[in-house]
Amino acid sequence: MTTLLSITLFLVTPPPSETIDSAILVEQLASCEALAQCAPARTLVTRGKAAVPALLKGLDHPKELVRFWVCGVLSEIHPKAAFKPLLERFQNDPKLRVRNAALYALGSLKDPRSIQPLTRAMKHKDPNVRIAGMMGLSMLKSKDTTEVIRQAIRDRDEEVRAMAMITLGDMQVNDAFNEIALRLKEDIKASVRGAACVALAGLGNDTAVDVISAAVRSDRNLRVRAECAASLGHLGSKKALPVLQSVVQEEDPLGGAAKWAIGQIKKTSRSLPTPKK
Repeated sequence: MTTLLSITLFLVTPPPSETIDSAILVEQLASCEALAQCAPARTLVTRGKAAVPALLKGLDHPKELVRFWVCGVLSEIHPKAAFKPLLERFQNDPKLRVRNAALYALGSLKDPRSIQPLTRAMKHKDPNVRIAGMMGLSMLKSKDTTEVIRQAIRDRDEEVRAMAMITLGDMQVNDAFNEIALRLKEDIKASVRGAACVALAGLGNDTAVDVISAAVRSDRNLRVRAECAASLGHLGSKKALPVLQSVVQEEDPLGGAAKWAIGQIKKTSRSLPTPKK
């Protein structure tokens, strides 16, 4: 599955000359394998509003990659004029990844008009579309959009459930703590339980230490235990040291995750907030 969540536009390669027409730079997007190494994309982002007319035309380009990366560039510039063209691209593009990229870009506009199509996308039969809609909604950060993401914790697809929890952790939605903790205890899918640990660590409060520690001790899947141990390292609380040290007293069965977490905590230990009751 291709998403735009991991795309970085802070590039290390020098941009093309500023004398190159924006339409030509849009054409050059076809040769990009990733925007992180794509000089034309950086130049287009730097040009901002001046590049928007060429980018909007690029949404109709016959090459799939051009349309896909145009959505990525627009998500960095987020011009208001892109709402209708991006909505049309989501509704009509023949390629799934372009439709998903358009959804993400719609969210980046932070336009209230985006809420309806993004919310509808959360009910799509394809889990990839639901995830793209979720990512778009996460950028709007309203009470209503947060509630839609919370509902996805109970989605029938394991990837959607996992992404919903991680997204809520990134958004610091502490009200979702109990729902995420329940997934960690009860979800039948190991990938979801591992994601729950990541999400709880993302919330960054002291209550998470006990819940994650319980999974390190007793989850039936070693990968989940390792993911949860690493999550304790990311939390950085000394309160997690006893359970981690009990794991490494013998040969670490978690692939070194517990040992790494102990090292992280000793380097970065801090007091974590306790959520308000």
